[in-house]
Parts: sequence; C-alpha cells; structure tokens
Amino acid sequence: MKQQILSHRDIAAVTAPLSLMLHAGIPVGDALTLLAEDEQNETLRALFTEMGQNADYGASIARVMEDTGRFPAYVTALLEVGERTGRTEEALNALSAYYEQRERTERRIRSALTYPLILLVLMLVVIVVLLSQVLPVFEEVYASLGGQLTGVAGGLLVLGQWLDSAMPVLCVLLAAILGFAALFSLLGGFRAKILSLGHSKRGDKGIARKMNDARFAQALAMGLASGLPLEEAAELSASLLKDVPSAQARFDNCRTMLEDGIPLSQALHEADM
Repeated sequence: MKQQILSHRDIAAVTAPLSLMLHAGIPVGDALTLLAEDEQNETLRALFTEMGQNADYGASIARVMEDTGRFPAYVTALLEVGERTGRTEEALNALSAYYEQRERTERRIRSALTYPLILLVLMLVVIVVLLSQVLPVFEEVYASLGGQLTGVAGGLLVLGQWLDSAMPVLCVLLAAILGFAALFSLLGGFRAKILSLGHSKRGDKGIARKMNDARFAQALAMGLASGLPLEEAAELSASLLKDVPSAQARFDNCRTMLEDGIPLSQALHEADM
C-alpha cells in the first residue's frame, strides 16, 4: 500500500534539525537516530529510526527519504542535487524554509475561507427556505384576494416551487459538499490526494508554473555555484519536476538546447521559461 506523504510541517521539522546537525559534523545516521529519540509521534519515530538504520548502511539522505515513500519528489530531488554539488546543508535549509512557508500559507488560507464559506452556506439555506416555504404563503394570500404574483415575484415563486420539489436532492448535495469540505480541511492525507490530482492536471500553469521555474532556477544556481558544468547542472535541476511531466518536458528541452551550444538566456527563453 502506498505510504502517505508527510505534511509540510513534518517535512520542515525534519529538514531544519538535520541541517543543523550535519553542520555540526554529526553523521546522517546518528542525526536521524537523535531525531527519532526526541520524536513524540510513534509513527514518525519508527520512520526516523528506519531511516537512520538505512543511512548507517551507507545510503545517502536523498535515497533514504525516497525509499520510505513518505517524502515528495521535490524533496528527494533537491537533496540529490545538494549531495551531488556538496551543498546538502543548503538544500536542507532551503527545503525547511520552503515547507514552513507553505504550511503558514495554507493555514492562513484555511482560516480566511472557513468563516465566509459557513456564512455562504447559511445564506443559501435561508434563501432556499424563503423561496420554497415563505413565498408560497404570500401567493395564497394574493389568491384569496383574487390576484396572483407576477413579474419577478412570480418567477421567484416558480423557482421556489422547483426548489421545494427538489429539496431531497438538494439536501443530499449539501450534505455531500459539507462532508467533502470537512474531510478536505481535517484530513491531511485526503487533502494531499485531491491536490495531487490537480497538480498532475494543472501542475505547470499559472502560479504553479512560476513556482516550477523558481525551483529549476534554485537548483541550477546551486549546481553552478558548486562548479558543475552548465549542462550537468541543468540535467540535475530538471529532475526536480519529474512528478510534473509538462514542466519536466520544458526543462529537458532547455537542457537539450544547452547541450547543443545555445546560450543559457536564449535556451531559457525558447523553452518558455
């Protein structure tokens, strides 16, 4: 069974202390063991212990994390770039800052959207009740006086009658929407699956496209600063987005042009970056 990807908070909580301990000269296996000893969550403690054992056998940090199946492809790919370029600590720091920012952003978005959504649902319920239950009372009053609702009021009455007849279906739909919203908000695994579906479909459009370009540029800069040839640095950087095929194709196109001797600025432009 496929393992659930760690939350942004958990990833930040792993990468930040790992960077500090590596900077202090502690071996990877010992650093992961120390993380396991301090971890209160039983699942994470077992995960860190397993990672530490694999690291003691000589596996790299990137390989250790990839073998667990609990870390996103971006994490393992950037760490691989860091290890190839001798900048593992820099990669861990970058990942820690990135996932801390994502956690704060998602928390703010959830907080900003929760109350407006609740008010919107309540308002829709009130409108449906007015149209389907209250407005027909006025129609009966008008009918007793020998008149009838016309114009906009008549149209709203027809709409209310339709809503009243469709009330069982509407209740089921409302319950389904509220259930989905609750699951999406409370369950990180469910939210990750839904977002991954959207990521695979629209993972290289709009803001996501700009973020992909920024990730490529970050890894490329790391490789060039370490003295790697431009083509090799571009190849490593392209591996960051292997979970987004359209972005991977753009980056591979850029790498191919660099190998053909096209200047970097021109290759980036022609690769639509």
